[in-house]
This record gives sequence, structure tokens and C-alpha cells, in this order.
Amino acid sequence: MIQQQLPFQIVSDSPTSHTTSSPPQQKLQRVTALTQAVQKLALARILKQYGEISEHEQRLRLAALWLDRDTMIKVFQWDPEREGY
Repeated sequence: MIQQQLPFQIVSDSPTSHTTSSPPQQKLQRVTALTQAVQKLALARILKQYGEISEHEQRLRLAALWLDRDTMIKVFQWDPEREGY
């Protein structure tokens, strides 16, 4: 079995053991880093699916993954069901 190097370190099998003893600022930094990692993965999928698109369209498609359809239409005039996510 081939093991890959992960871009993060697994500290414990328990999801709460590490976070309960961490200061709030450190917890927030972890959440921010994980959120950014998820956004990068989502953007990679968008770029793979749609190819070379403008930065504006990248942002719209990324936002459509987090915001509901009505908000996307009202705020950005972008219908994810018609344009794609």
C-alpha cells in the first residue's frame, strides 16, 4: 500500500480532543485554513469542468456553491440552474 504525504497532520482520532484545548484564535485559524482549502478544491473542479473562464465567472460559480439560488439571482443576476455551478 502506497502512503501519500498529507498537506496536514492528523493529531488524534478524536475530533474534539485537539480543539477543546486550543485557544479560540487557534481554532479560528484552523477553520479559516480548512475553509480556504475547500474553496481551492471547489475552484479546481470548476476550472476543470469549464476550462478557461474569467475570474469574474470563477467567483460567480464559486459563490453559487455557497449561496442559495434566489440570492444568486437577486444579488448577482446569475441563475446557477441555468448557468451551472
